[in-house]
Amino acid sequence: MSPIRHRLVQALAQRLGETDPAALAQLDRICECMPPERIVALMQRTEEIERNGGMLTDNKRRRRTKGGVFFRLALMRKTGKLTKAQRRYCFPALQRPATDEAPDGE
Repeated sequence: MSPIRHRLVQALAQRLGETDPAALAQLDRICECMPPERIVALMQRTEEIERNGGMLTDNKRRRRTKGGVFFRLALMRKTGKLTKAQRRYCFPALQRPATDEAPDGE
């Protein structure tokens, strides 16, 4: 990781309150795939959402963390603008598990 990207990841992690190594690795992958101006725009949108009451999880039972809002915005096609391959790279936990079945079900 370049020193500039390392500083960007550390600054994002601090603003988002992220300390988990997996979250830091995910921030690094996002910073690798997105231009800095898009990351700044996502951070601004994250802070705007937080000021306006936050974002609920998909099941509507609780509020997302600030980091969760940022990751959700990065994942969304309209705001994150990542290609399908970039989304798979940045969010590997969301990939479907491989099956032993052939694609046609045989």
